[in-house]
This record gives sequence, structure tokens and C-alpha cells, in this order.
Amino acid sequence: MAAWACISDKSLKRLEKVQSRCLCGILGAKLHTSTDAVEVVANVTPVRLRIQELCTMEYVRLMQKPEDSVLGQLLRSSSVTNNKFTPMSYLKYLATSFHRITDNAEIAPEHKTRPQMIDLFEGGNVSQLNITSEAGTDCVDIANAVTHFISETHSSTVICFTDGATTDSEVGAGCAAAIVIPPGPDSKEIQATELLDKITDSIETELTGIAIALEIVIGLFTSGTVVAWTNTVILTHCKAALNIILESHVYGNYQQIIARIIPSLLKFHNMKCHISLGWIPSHAGIDYNEQADTLAKKALKDSPISAKGQLSLPACKKMVAKNTKRLWQQRWDHSTTGRVTYDLIRTVGRSTVFPSDRCCAISYCRLLLDDSTLNVHQFRAGLAQSKLCDCAQGVDDLQHFFFECKNYKTIRHDMIEWVQSILTLVDQHKRPNLSTSLLLAPSGYRQISSRVSGEILGCTFEFIGKSKRCL
Repeated sequence: MAAWACISDKSLKRLEKVQSRCLCGILGAKLHTSTDAVEVVANVTPVRLRIQELCTMEYVRLMQKPEDSVLGQLLRSSSVTNNKFTPMSYLKYLATSFHRITDNAEIAPEHKTRPQMIDLFEGGNVSQLNITSEAGTDCVDIANAVTHFISETHSSTVICFTDGATTDSEVGAGCAAAIVIPPGPDSKEIQATELLDKITDSIETELTGIAIALEIVIGLFTSGTVVAWTNTVILTHCKAALNIILESHVYGNYQQIIARIIPSLLKFHNMKCHISLGWIPSHAGIDYNEQADTLAKKALKDSPISAKGQLSLPACKKMVAKNTKRLWQQRWDHSTTGRVTYDLIRTVGRSTVFPSDRCCAISYCRLLLDDSTLNVHQFRAGLAQSKLCDCAQGVDDLQHFFFECKNYKTIRHDMIEWVQSILTLVDQHKRPNLSTSLLLAPSGYRQISSRVSGEILGCTFEFIGKSKRCL
């Protein structure tokens, strides 16, 4: 990170040029193509924004250090000298936007892993459970598998469903929820929610939901409501949360919530109770899972939001990444170049799907970048004498290539037929019209799912390949 504090603007521009040329070489784009458009298509963050992101991440890492840390002291005491940045003062300068978006929230201190956590699960009291592996991917089959599992085990098992929610998709104010179903036909489910008094991320809210469920079950055991040796099953849709609990000695980023979960697990261990942690897909029609999701979101919406607690390192990283993406989006929105590409791909940070064939991939990329060997593009660059197509029936542009040129009549018929059949999967009232933007960037249509988008792109790639044109 120290190198960026002393680098000149001239050197930065040179680095930007190097990145642009490398991306053009990889994508097969022409060197004069808009750099902003190339970076969006390649999904590579602009150099200056990436430097700011890396330096802010390093600043957060150093701010986690204890007061007696040499690096932490250097960062806190750093300042600009003779109107020039020192490495540490440069980190502080680039992190000003981070303090602004977090409202100067405190960063949780670095955690030192405790050795006793490593041997926590050696007794085999905690295990993984897979109840949906044989159900395939169909939502109805998955929901039926979970329902069958509940009916089979309900008489002798405490079953818990947990979920978490944040005000934004990945990071923000958070709330966790748990639904605990005690054993027995007449038992009543227990619902609980908990608001997190800080900016958090989705994984921490999921972990909090599991912590709530564990504490409720222990309460049932200690009160005598449920026999202490009863097995417990906790089901969640967050695989990351499961891995963190099962390997808590490896993950040092969520130690605040892990420190809350460990005592509960130790109580289960001492009572010789077995816990099974299982993954279930989200939004698959599983009744209790949907209830937990609704419970968390409703509590988050209805309750006042507080963000006074310490920020975990993962939450900081996601906020930095989110801010970088926001700045990149602003830059793309206001760019004066690559406007045709902007009409196709308006949102940055999305991976572009390319065909496996290199020639077809280059042709597709150049069509996205509005700089191909179509005559309309060649004429604009002074490389063709006319915009007309070789068929002499119109201007050789995207519309003509995909929908009008008589040279591709047969393969066009097949493509249109396939695309129209795929579009039957889209709601009739929201179904888009056939157009060049639909063929090149179907993911830009909100009503089109990723699956339908991939199938439409497959038709586009097949048409480009069968046209035998190296665009």
C-alpha cells in the first residue's frame, strides 16, 4: 500500500493505460475503444477506484490493531509533511469516505483466536445434516422433503429455523429471527427476533439467528419443558454461517457473535445433547423458513434502527466494496464515452457471459462495445467506403445483421423461433419485444431471470457463430 502514496498522476495514467490495453487484448477489443466501456464489460474496477478500495481496506485492518501496536500508532499519529503524503497519512486520507458512510462508527478490535475453541467439537456433539440432497432443485420437492423430515422427527427432536435480514442486500442495519418447534403434537412454536445495534452484514445476522435458537433451546432444557437429552436440529439457508460455526477456530472475523454461540454449544456438550446443523435453500416454499424470513424483515421494518455498535471486519469490507461500486456506477452514469454500451449494460459490477468459442466471444464483445467489423463501424473509423451491407439491401448495422440481412435468413429463422419459445417463460404482460438489446444483453431486463437470460444468449452466440463473420 505504501507505493500509492508517492505515485505521481502521470504514473497513474500510465497504469490506467496498461490496464486498458491488457483488457482490450483479453477481450479482443480495439485499442481505441472506450476504456470505461471495456472495464464495465470486463467487470474490472477502474485503477483509481481500486487503489482507493485497497487502501481503505488496509486502513480498516490497521485500525483493528490494539493501542500498543506499532502499525496502529503510526497510522493514528500520521500527518501530511511538506504538502506531501506519507504512506499512513495517505491511507487516512482515502478512508475519509469510509468514515462518512459509517458515521464514524468504531471498528471492532482484532481478535486473537483462543486455543480451546479448536477442540470444541471433538466429542461429536455437533454434526452436519443434509435433508434436501435427494430432492433435486425443484422447489416443491425440496419443500416436501423438509415437511417429511419434520413429520418424521417432530416427536423426538427440537427443530429450529433461523434467518436474518439487513436493510440493504449485503450490509446495513440488521435483524435476526428464530422459530423453535419443541417436540410433541401439542407443542407451540416459539418465535423470537433481535435487532442488532450496529451496521452489520447478512452473515452476522444469520449467525445471530442461530445464537437465538440455541439460547431458546437451552431455556427449554433448563426449565424442564423439554427433556435435556432431546436432539436438536437447526436449519438455515446460509452455508457460510454453518461453516463458521463448525470451524469457529478458523474464522476470526465474526468472533463477537461466535463468543456468544460458544457458551451455548458448551452447555449442549456438557448435557451430552446432539446438535445437527442443516442447510436448506431460501425462498423454496418451505413454510417455517418463509415465516422466519418474514419475521426478521418485519421486525427490522417496524423497529427504530440504531447503529451505535462496533463494526466487524466483514461488515467494513462489504461497506467499502459497496461504496467503491457506487462511485464506479456514478462514473459510468456520467461518462461521455461508451454510451451505446451503456444503453445495453447500465449497471456496473456484473459478470458478462461469453461463449466458449474465442472468435465468437470476440465478435460478441465488439458488438457490445459498438466497435466491430460491421460496415457502419468500419465507415465511422475510415476503414470502409460505405455503410451499406454486402447484400446491398440496407446499412450494415446491428439491426440489419440480426434481423434483416438476406445472407442469414435461415439461421435467423431458427434463432427467432428459439428466442420466442424461450420468452414464453416470461410473464405475458411483461414480455419484452424482440430487439438487438434483448439479444445482446437480456440480463438488463428486470423481468427476465438469469436462466432465461442465459438461454437467450445461447441463441445469440449460435447465430453469431453460424454467420461465419469475424466481427
